[in-house]
Amino acid sequence: MEETRLEAMWGSAILDEGFTCVPNMIIRNATKVGLTGKEFQLVLTIMSFKHDTSDPFPSQETLATIMGTTKRNIRKLLKSIEEKQLVLVGFRMNEKGQRQSNVYNFKPLVDQCLKIVGEKQLPERQIDHRIYWKHTSAQHPSEQNVPVDKTQKVPVGEEQNVPPKKKREKENKKKKKENLSITNEKILAMNLPEPITTVLLKYKNRLIDDVVEVVDIENHFKSKDNMNPHFYALCLKHVLQTTKDNIRRIGYLIDLALTQQKGPKSYMTQKQQTIKKDKLPKWLQKEQQRKDTTNPNRYPSKDEKRDSEESRKLLTKEYHFMLSARDLAKEKRISFEEAKEVLSQRKKDTANQLKRSNSLSLAGY
Repeated sequence: MEETRLEAMWGSAILDEGFTCVPNMIIRNATKVGLTGKEFQLVLTIMSFKHDTSDPFPSQETLATIMGTTKRNIRKLLKSIEEKQLVLVGFRMNEKGQRQSNVYNFKPLVDQCLKIVGEKQLPERQIDHRIYWKHTSAQHPSEQNVPVDKTQKVPVGEEQNVPPKKKREKENKKKKKENLSITNEKILAMNLPEPITTVLLKYKNRLIDDVVEVVDIENHFKSKDNMNPHFYALCLKHVLQTTKDNIRRIGYLIDLALTQQKGPKSYMTQKQQTIKKDKLPKWLQKEQQRKDTTNPNRYPSKDEKRDSEESRKLLTKEYHFMLSARDLAKEKRISFEEAKEVLSQRKKDTANQLKRSNSLSLAGY
């Protein structure tokens, strides 16, 4: 059997899986029409599935496998080619009306290449009504006139006027406002300290607008043990003043303000603010500190420094001992007290070994 022209050019082994017929005009004008290297590779890959006059319809998964990339990148490249108006993308419909894989038509690309060369555009082809094309403005190379049965009537139910989400929220808020009743008498009747009551009376309208229950604030304050009412009132005022959106969780916002310590430091504790002493020169302050032994800010003596250094070392030793006991308890899965006993026994053993070694060295062994 004689070799064909293609077999003579390329060899029979490489042609076992077929070949793709692409016009040279498309290859030579690909960059002129605006295709990048990756986009042109995708175009050639899709064209390798075109075996006759019908449009090719490879799946995105198949294209991604051939090009060694992901389906997401294939979708990005297809979207870019579509935006450049060089391809028409549609999808096939089966007999049951179910959607199948995408279909690609490159007539816009061919028309652009012919326009660059100065040739006439391709003639229109017969329409396949089983294919639905995405863009109605640039449907198929010719308009898609799907036959419609005028006698057939589709039953249409009554339109449901479903309000949007924001409108529903406004209506619910309005209903809650109607049910909510915050009056001056109600605030004063509550068992709250005077500073908090003053803030609630001042910002009563904000509480009504955001539908905040005063009972929630009362319960939140009572849950805080030994809380300074002045500091709590400042935090509550800060929340009501600075919160721009609707207040939904008043307790959480007050806790946030309490942790951030909004307000002056004098309200942090129940203690009274200390009165500042008259300012004295530095040399006189130092002299008074030396004389005044009860003053905690005076300069410590050498003995006091030595004692403090020793106590600090003891504390650090004890701290490291506790840490190692905790780690040992986790490792051996024993109680903390048992771990402490094990460590103390280890210390005693090491001390005894040191004594023995020292005694042996002194004896001359």
